[in-house]
Amino acid sequence: WAAPGTKVILEGASEEAVKPEQISADDFFKVQINVVDGSVQIAGKKLTAKGKALETVHAKNGGVN
Repeated sequence: WAAPGTKVILEGASEEAVKPEQISADDFFKVQINVVDGSVQIAGKKLTAKGKALETVHAKNGGVN
C-alpha cells in the first residue's frame, strides 16, 4: 500500500506542506508518539501514508519508544 519513501504525515495535513529538511534528535525525541485503538498518533492526530492511517497489529494502546 505504501512503498518505501512514501511521505508519512499527520491526518489532515498536506503532503505538499513545507517542512524543515532536518530536525535535531532532541526535537524528535520531544514528540510523544502513541498507539490509540491500534492507530499510531502524534498529539491526538493519526499518522497517515497515502491517505490511510498507520495501524499496528499487536499493540492496541500505549507509547512508542
